[in-house]
Amino acid sequence: MSLIEIGTIVGDRYEITRLLGAGGMGVVYEAIVKHEPQRRRVAIKFLNPQLAVSREWRKRFEREVRMGSSLKSDHIARIRACGTEPVPDDPDRQWPWIAFDYLEGESLGQRLERGGSASFEDVAWMIEHLLRGLDVAHRAGLVHRDIKPANLFLEGGAQLRILDFGIAKELGGAMTALTNVDKIYGTRQYISPEQFANSSDVDGRADLYSAGLVAYELLTGALPDERRDPKAITEARTLAHLPPLGRTTGLAWPSEVDAWIQRMANPRRDERFRTANDALAAWLTICAMMKGREPLRVQLGAARGGARPADTVTAVRSSLPRR
Repeated sequence: MSLIEIGTIVGDRYEITRLLGAGGMGVVYEAIVKHEPQRRRVAIKFLNPQLAVSREWRKRFEREVRMGSSLKSDHIARIRACGTEPVPDDPDRQWPWIAFDYLEGESLGQRLERGGSASFEDVAWMIEHLLRGLDVAHRAGLVHRDIKPANLFLEGGAQLRILDFGIAKELGGAMTALTNVDKIYGTRQYISPEQFANSSDVDGRADLYSAGLVAYELLTGALPDERRDPKAITEARTLAHLPPLGRTTGLAWPSEVDAWIQRMANPRRDERFRTANDALAAWLTICAMMKGREPLRVQLGAARGGARPADTVTAVRSSLPRR
């Protein structure tokens, strides 16, 4: 893939300072805003030039700009600008880009991969921020369709922001060429059962399902079926409920926490919370109930290395009363 040279001026105002990362879909750079005394930083995402020749990918990129620009929330990455630049080794082709606020921190996926323990107190604010961001998106008529740890950014250790609305769906919008009913959109380990059947037939409850899985992974250290093959994952998502938290962690969890997880990640979408705001209200009630209790701590990502989930617990049993 062609790379932009350090020092290149993008959009007449952004000076490229360093490469942040590269993948199959494109590259991300850090840049500074010229002519600003504080030299504010932004992150600029360039679509892979090979994908840019595809009408579907160009439309998807344009839609991410349009959708993301309409969302105003402290829990969603903010889009600052967009445009195109000539491809360095082929100036006849254009390279689409999006400029975002520069975020200091790491993705939740990186946090899970790095390991370390997490308390319920930490999980509480992460899930609260996720639900607040989803509530804004859903009220704006957008379903993200790919909520997963890699698309959730932890900024400064105290703020979570949702990234990447590239495959989002507009509620009530007409079906377009970008929505192929025979194609699964999203990441298989985290998408809702209805997305396996028809990725166009979704509403905000699909994102709630994925958020429930993220919460489960944070509270237990791993998804229960993350090492299974794709067919087994599909069957587990569409037919089964998640194992109780206590069975996975070996800890005594209050029934209210388990019930919230099971409702979020219910295979039947009619049995889930109706809206992100409803899920948030119930979650805040649980957080208030857990406040002041001895925190539960689990080893994040430990099961990825092959350990049994029950072996990932690193702290003592909760002091919650037995139920």
